[in-house]
Amino acid sequence: MAVASGRTATFNLDLGVRYHVLWLEFGNTATGGGGAPLSALTGDIRIKINGNVQRTFTPIEADAIYGLYGSAFASQSSGTGDAIVTRLPIWFAEPWRKNNSEVPLTAWNAETKSMSSFQMEVDIPSGIASPTLGGVYEFDDLTGVLGGIVKWLRQDLPALGTIQDFNQLDKKEFINALHIFPTVEGTPHYVNKLKFTANGVLIRDLIDYLENRASLKGRELNPDTSATPRWDLVFDYDDPINNALLAQGLNEMTLHLEYNAAAAGNLPVTIERTGPPE
Repeated sequence: MAVASGRTATFNLDLGVRYHVLWLEFGNTATGGGGAPLSALTGDIRIKINGNVQRTFTPIEADAIYGLYGSAFASQSSGTGDAIVTRLPIWFAEPWRKNNSEVPLTAWNAETKSMSSFQMEVDIPSGIASPTLGGVYEFDDLTGVLGGIVKWLRQDLPALGTIQDFNQLDKKEFINALHIFPTVEGTPHYVNKLKFTANGVLIRDLIDYLENRASLKGRELNPDTSATPRWDLVFDYDDPINNALLAQGLNEMTLHLEYNAAAAGNLPVTIERTGPPE
């Protein structure tokens, strides 16, 4: 599919099947363009049902989150030079689950009783010479109505100073994970220590990023080990889907953060939340 730099490409996806994964293929056909690494595709991607956004993310954010569950679930590239094609998966089923019976539970039944449209929108940044987009999807037969789906909700929190408490996260549905990226500012800062409470109960006592990293590795996850690491607060890290945090009905939910140094920017957070479509 030929698309234009600085424009939005829209894919209308078929109804009547159950989606396990979309593979978005991104390339660059310009001679001397140098191929199309994932870092070049920096615009937002939106997954929509009936015109309503269910997931918002950049390719870099998606690749980071899928990489947490294992390198096999992140992006792949092939080709050389200008012929490089990068394939980014957008998972609905969750093949990283250890119990095979749970893997397809989160696949999306694109049935026609409750769905009139299923779309993917891709914002192409300006300055990319002759970008191309395409892809394939993996599916099987419908197994019922759409039901609960895993949504990705992006929220930018104001990061100021060295210690902050946030209690404005929506207390809705089941929260699978919070992915807290480094701050967006001249010198990015990261979460050094974190505590999380719900209705006064300690879900995570105050731990530092190295302790969290060790805990995730102990569950066979692949946490960020960069110099400015992302903090992955994974509630169902013991793997069963029903270990997600039930946020619906909570009176209090507080995210306590301590940064590695004084911050003055935005703190991007991707919330993985399970519930009916928005």
